[in-house]
Amino acid sequence: MGKKAAAPSPPPAETPEEPVKEEPWEEHYGEFTFPDGSTYRGQYLKKGSELTMQGTGVLKRGPETFDGMFANGHYKSGTYTGCNGSVYEGNFCDNRFHGRGSYTWPDGRVYTGMWKEGKMHGRGQYMNFSFGVNKVYTGFSIDGHFESSRQQEAREAFLAEYSQDYVESATAALRDLSSSDPPPAQYLVPSSAPGDEVCPERAATEAVVNGPYPDSSAVKLAPLQAFLSRLSPDSEKPVRVTLLEEQTDETCRCDTQRLRTEQLEHVGQCVEFTSDLTDYGSVSKVVLVNVNADFVVTCASWKLVQYDVVPYPEGEAPEEHETVKDKKK
Repeated sequence: MGKKAAAPSPPPAETPEEPVKEEPWEEHYGEFTFPDGSTYRGQYLKKGSELTMQGTGVLKRGPETFDGMFANGHYKSGTYTGCNGSVYEGNFCDNRFHGRGSYTWPDGRVYTGMWKEGKMHGRGQYMNFSFGVNKVYTGFSIDGHFESSRQQEAREAFLAEYSQDYVESATAALRDLSSSDPPPAQYLVPSSAPGDEVCPERAATEAVVNGPYPDSSAVKLAPLQAFLSRLSPDSEKPVRVTLLEEQTDETCRCDTQRLRTEQLEHVGQCVEFTSDLTDYGSVSKVVLVNVNADFVVTCASWKLVQYDVVPYPEGEAPEEHETVKDKKK
């Protein structure tokens, strides 16, 4: 008989590749020049040969200058001086005037108010010194145009856009808030004990609306979901949704004295959800406030600042009413 063929040798074990450690960004302060001749002096991040403007600094690009705060290499807030001598001081998004800011033309005209994607857009004040008289107009601009003769039209157009954007955003946040028990922490204002350092989230909320704020124990999932189900206009008792347009908007029921910023600004948009339900324990009012100051509705950060329920009769516990409901069934 012939010899049996030798069994094949097992393949050599593969040596696992070690994960490549990504080089961290390092914080620096200094001055450098870009290939186009622009110069920068200030705070920046460095990783290998990569440099990113981050923090406070001054960027000079030909006759143009920006002095202020940078985020990921982009203007965030500060003062921009254009090649024609015009000056803008305020907020930015994607290196464009966006949020709240003041723009001064070389001839002395000044606009102070809201901006969107590089254009005057929203409530503001326009000042024009002409023939020895300083004329001041307060109203609304749309897509870069401020026309004193068309203010009613401009106001209605802006409020329609503004209301739709922020109501839709707040409604989506309310749906997410009612998706789990306990509610997602991102919508709750962190607690703060006396003497403790206030966290950034709470500080941002306190800057736009005074407390007290609901905590997770106050938010009950079942009543909140029942409240949410009535957002549909087809519901028997639908929930009404109102975005505060002015500081003294009487269509809202929430305490506007708590608000620390005027409405129609780049932060502090207040949306109220109310119901006419009268069952004990039912949610009657929910108020959300945007604490993100970037004036980009897709980046809105909503916080629950009011959560009201129909109170049970004095001296009666919720369990007693649950027992009565069970007996009726």
